[in-house]
Order: sequence, then C-alpha cells, then structure tokens
Amino acid sequence: MSIGCGADVGPQPSGTLELAEKHGKSIAAEVREVLAGKTKVIRSSPSVVSEHIQIPLETPPSREHWEKSLKQTSGFDYQLVKSMLNRIDQDGGLNDSVDYPISVCRFGDELAIVFLGGEVVVDYSLRLSSELDWRRLWITAWTNGMPGYIPSRRILAEGGYEAEFPHVYYNHPTRYRGEIENFVVEAVKRMVGPRFNNPGVKPLRSMHQTRPAFRWIPDHQKQAFSLLAAKVARHQVDMHRMLVDKLGLEIATASAGISDGGGRGGRKDHWYDFAGDTVERVFIRQWERGDSLRWEVPERDVQTIGKNDQDAGKRVFCFNGGLGWLTEGKTEGFSLEVNGSFKLKFDVTREMTRWSSADGKLEMIYLPTWTSGLDSGGFFIVCCNEWESEKHQNVSVEVRSLGEASKRWFAIDTSQDMPARLEKLRTAVLIVAD
Repeated sequence: MSIGCGADVGPQPSGTLELAEKHGKSIAAEVREVLAGKTKVIRSSPSVVSEHIQIPLETPPSREHWEKSLKQTSGFDYQLVKSMLNRIDQDGGLNDSVDYPISVCRFGDELAIVFLGGEVVVDYSLRLSSELDWRRLWITAWTNGMPGYIPSRRILAEGGYEAEFPHVYYNHPTRYRGEIENFVVEAVKRMVGPRFNNPGVKPLRSMHQTRPAFRWIPDHQKQAFSLLAAKVARHQVDMHRMLVDKLGLEIATASAGISDGGGRGGRKDHWYDFAGDTVERVFIRQWERGDSLRWEVPERDVQTIGKNDQDAGKRVFCFNGGLGWLTEGKTEGFSLEVNGSFKLKFDVTREMTRWSSADGKLEMIYLPTWTSGLDSGGFFIVCCNEWESEKHQNVSVEVRSLGEASKRWFAIDTSQDMPARLEKLRTAVLIVAD
C-alpha cells in the first residue's frame, strides 16, 4: 500500500463504517477494472537517487518570545516552548529550515516513482502531474521521514490547520515559508530528469495551463442532496419522523438567510461545507464570552412567500454553515438572536436537531448533510413565530458565544448560493415527506 499527497483531502462523504466500506469497494472495483484492461510491461531495471534538501521556515521567534510564552501556554505548546529554549541554550539559536528527504526510483524512461517525506498536501501531486508526464509518474508521500505537514503556497496563504498549527507537534519553531513549494517541486524535477517533462504542458503558474485528462471535479452537491433524501426517508420511519415533518413545513416557505460574503465579526478560514467541499467560512469559537457574528437577512424574493409565511405571522429563513469540535469542553454554548428580541440557545451537534426559545417565538432546525467524527456542515432553518411584519421591517441576526476556554465553533459560509440550494433542499425533503 502507498499513500499519495493527501494531507488535506479525504473521501467524501465520510463519518461511518458503512461509508468507509463503500469507498473501499469503489477502489477495489477500479483496481479490478484496470487490471482487466491492457497493461504495460516495464522492462528497464530500477535505479534510485536520494537527496536531503532544506525547506525554509519563517524567521524563528527570539528567546524573549519563548520565555514569555512559557508562562502563558500549556499542553503541546508548552512542550514546544521548553524544547525551543533548550535548543537555544545548546546550539545558540534555532534553525530556519527543515531537513527534507526525497527519493526517486526510475525504470529507465518508462516510469518514475517519487517518494516524498511527511504529510504532503494535494497541490504537490497536482502540480507535478501537470509539469511532468503524469502517465509515467507515480507520487508517494509519508515516506523516509516525518517532518510533519508539507503545505503548499496556497495552503499557507489560506491559513488553517495544515499551515498554522502542525509545527507545534513536530518540534519546529514556526511555520513554513511560501517558497517551500518551489523548493520541493524543483528538486523533484531535477532528480527525475528532463526526459520526464511534459512538453505539451505549461508550468502551473500559467493561467492557460492544460490539465491532465484525469483531473475532473465530481458534483459533490448533487451527491449531498441525494444522500439527504435517503437520510430523510430513513428518519420518516424512526424517532425523527415528527422533526422531519416540521422540517418540511418550514422549508416550504423559507427564504435566503444570509447574503453572499458572510457577516460581521469572527474570523475567516476554510473548512468543509454541506457537500464536503472546502470553502471559505466566517466562524466564532466558545473561547471568549461575547464573541459574535452579525448579519442582515436579505429581502425575500416574492416567489418564496407562501400561505403560512409573513402574512400569517411567521418569518422563516435558511443559511449554510456548520458546527464543530465536539470533543472540546462543553460550555453554555451559543445564543441566536433575531432583532434583539427573539432569542434561543444552541450548541455543537452532528445530528439533526431542533432548538426553541422558552417562549416558543424562535426556533432553529439544524440539518447536517456532511459530518466527520468531530464536525458537521449543513443547513440552518430559523423560524420566527408571531412575526409582526409591520413592526419588523428589517431582520438582523446575531450569534454570540456564551462560553469560555473551549474551541467549539459555529460558522457561516461566505458563499450561500440561495435560493438555488433551497430549491434542491425542498426537492430532497418535501418529496420524501409527502
């Protein structure tokens, strides 16, 4: 078994043994199909070349930084601080690069197998498979050494886990610099040799590059709505039946709950959305009490107004987002407020859940359509009961942290694509409910 450059990718959907078995069977079926077809005999003897290159880190912090951090950190961060101070005492300073192993096994001009150390992100495979002849190239990561995550320029620019945090666990003083991608790619190309170049493909930095034929993006959203319909059908015959009926009723008259661009407050990052695709998000954690996200609900399209909507004393809107880090410490959770008067409490979950205010005037249903062991992404449906249209011309929403010292998070997607997603959601839920 060998693993490619998959540090920032995973099979979707995921989260259950049933799905893992399904992915495994898909791989097995593909292997059988390939072996049943025409194969090529490799006649050349293998030759191996190996190098250790230095991949660059950002400038390490000073001793003063580590001494100050010693009093403010705990856990893995505390262990890193102690290690860095010991290294400064022993060596007089900290390295600004990491030793990185690369090996190439060549079978003449017929095949080149590249072995990269560490957990390498997918951009390296995509770039090397474009600038080299992917038909004669086999890229393997997690080999010959474990210097941690190996991020690309894109990952470092986006931030997030692979860029900001792994150095703590691999005893590096700081994160990698953006030049790391070119250091690794150019070393591989030099070791493989010019005879493996793809003469018909321009370098990746060109906006007009021709992509390899095998690169295509599956329609994860279509799959997500298909799986949702099956999930709703199962819930119709189990304990969630009443919640499914309630969900169908509210979705029928729901309108878009957030404009594209997200809200005010919070921090931006990238994580998995309702379909399992990596998207930009704005999020808050239960780290400090009072942290909040605020946004205005857009005016509704006339076509979304139904018999049981605003004119009957009700306002319903929907938005995409997620909840996560279920294993972090439980606190008082989050609060959702609409126009400062409708309020309810909610918290992190991976299950379809309904929350309600004490007076019953505000309800929210969370419908997760993508889940992992700790996080989920999906649809939030907010129901404002006893809505007075003349009194509430505008709709403002605020989600606030009620907890402290927990990394549990709430996020909204900066791209909502409503009401198109609402129509697909209605199709997936209402047909089954009917």
